[in-house]
This record gives sequence, C-alpha cells and structure tokens, in this order.
Amino acid sequence: MAARHISVRFGYWTVLLISLTLLGIVGVSYVKDYRRSRALDDELLALRQEVSTLQTRHVELSELIKYFDSEGYAESRARLELGLAKPGEKVIVVPSNTPIPEASPVGGAQGAAPWRSWWSYFFSRQRAAP
Repeated sequence: MAARHISVRFGYWTVLLISLTLLGIVGVSYVKDYRRSRALDDELLALRQEVSTLQTRHVELSELIKYFDSEGYAESRARLELGLAKPGEKVIVVPSNTPIPEASPVGGAQGAAPWRSWWSYFFSRQRAAP
C-alpha cells in the first residue's frame, strides 16, 4: 500500500506543475495581447489626430483655392502686378527710388546734442507759457 500512496502523491504534484505551467503560458499570452492592444490603440489615436489635422488643412486649402479662383483675387493681382485699373479710375505711380529729405532741427541750438535741446526745452526758464 505504501507504493500506491507514493504514486498518488506524485500524480498530484505532476498535475499541479502542469496546471501552473499552463497558467503561466496563458498569462504570458494575455500580457502580450494586452500590450499589442494598447499599442494599436495608441496608433489609432495618433492616426485619428493626423486625420483631424489633415481635414483642417484640406478645408484651409479649399478656401484658398476658392479665393484664387475668385474675381477679387484676379482684380487685386491685375492692380498690383500689372498696374491696371477699372474704367474711370486713375492709377498713381509712386517712384520707389525717391530720396527722403533729411529732417532739419526745429528750434534749439543748431549742432547741439539732442539731449541738450530737450533739456533746454523742458527746464529753460525763458520758455513761454502755453
């Protein structure tokens, strides 16, 4: 009988070991699937954000295309680049190479430092009352 009792005990340990091994395999498989699922969820979120950004950009570009196809854009380009005008309007051309005249000092001593002119303006006793 002693031999039978040992074989039964050996069977329980074998079943326990096999059960724990199977539980470990299932656990590892579950963790791998969970990680893969999280990675796919993150990728899906990033792709949805990219789609949203691209849709916004698409709307902006569609509006820009509408503007470029409009009569107002063609008119403004004709006015600015070609110098054209509507009937009854007059075009004025301002030369861009015209020298700008130097400003001459107003009041104060000529050739004096600018701070002296301001000092005498604010703190001079001979200044007339406003």
